[in-house]
Amino acid sequence: NGDEMTSADVLASLERWGEISGVGKLLMAATEELSAPDDYTVQFVTSRPYGTILIALCSNTQACVIYPKSVIDTAGIEPLTEYIGTGPYRFVEQQADAYIRFERFEDYVAVEGEPNGYGGHKYAWVDEIEFVPVPDEAARVAGMQAGDYHIVIELSNDQYETLQDAPNLRVEIRPPSNWDAFFLNWAQPLMGDHTIRKAFQAALDHMPILQSARGGGDFVRLDPSLMMEPTPWYSTAGEALYNVADPELAAQYLEEAGYDGTPIRFMCTQEYAYMYGSAVVAKQQLEEAGFVVDLQVTDWATVLEKRAQKESWDVFVTGHGFVPDPSQITYVGQMNIYPGWWDSEESLALAAQLLSEPDFETRYELWEQIRIRAYEEIPAVKTGDSSVISVWSTDVGGYTDQLQRGVPYWNVWLEG
Repeated sequence: NGDEMTSADVLASLERWGEISGVGKLLMAATEELSAPDDYTVQFVTSRPYGTILIALCSNTQACVIYPKSVIDTAGIEPLTEYIGTGPYRFVEQQADAYIRFERFEDYVAVEGEPNGYGGHKYAWVDEIEFVPVPDEAARVAGMQAGDYHIVIELSNDQYETLQDAPNLRVEIRPPSNWDAFFLNWAQPLMGDHTIRKAFQAALDHMPILQSARGGGDFVRLDPSLMMEPTPWYSTAGEALYNVADPELAAQYLEEAGYDGTPIRFMCTQEYAYMYGSAVVAKQQLEEAGFVVDLQVTDWATVLEKRAQKESWDVFVTGHGFVPDPSQITYVGQMNIYPGWWDSEESLALAAQLLSEPDFETRYELWEQIRIRAYEEIPAVKTGDSSVISVWSTDVGGYTDQLQRGVPYWNVWLEG
């Protein structure tokens, strides 16, 4: 809005973030004092070591976004009604189910240097950016082929063959940047039973699930690690319990647990094809092992609403994007906060150490212990890694698809 950003805005934003974000809540629980000694300084005083403080503040999932204090004073912890941030583009308008429009903010002053991931210099090359919701995938594909859109997201990998030879498009298979998982609700009797969780884990054959969700070939890979292989955090600790694919063993666990046929309330949505594809095949495999499965297919908003209610579900499926640090894995950094509520005293203690410890070698040892406990205690079952396709017009320059969270549109331009 043209006003100067001061520490008052940052302080108000941090305090709000600390109330509404799982990442923020954990940091604020370790914060003894948060203050603004002058207009350009914000100071944290923590009650204990918190080695991941910069990681928490830099996270772009549950991001600590800075808004004007006046906007936060009006909204409190409720959803914002004014959209004023700090970037090179400003919000103009939203038409429900039609578009969200941004325009270049002429008063923006970029930092010196060159673009660097989500940091560095931000160039606002184009005058306007419109985000257009097109729920039907066939319509998104046709729109790209016709030149109606410059960039498309959320296409199924099946479209690769259709689009790869289009003369006006560039199509690439991205490096693996996502893993899919089934989250189990420890707060309910069914998945609160460790032996039943072991049966769930043992029943699943991961490759058919991945192929149904994401396609085969170059789009999927079996991998037990929760951190991608190119990162220093890669670890196969616990892999003996990955992709067990033994329905007879699962049936034995069910008998041992005295399973009485209570249906698994399994939530998914067709709005994300991979979620539905995963759930349908998993349902078949679970039923072959002796589970009864109530597959509840709703819109994604309903899944989000219900998964926050401990009494409403037993399993849901989702994807987890690449993160640079294991503390940013939802059910590790927010262990007993994220839906599923992994509530193991020993694992919680390890996670607290992972958050507080600054030394990499020490943290890696802690991470391996957490990994092993994750496979033994089973808060979730990872199926495997997946790639997606990026599709953009040949008219677009400066396109770079980040490994984490998509395209930085501020450095994109139009040719010609």
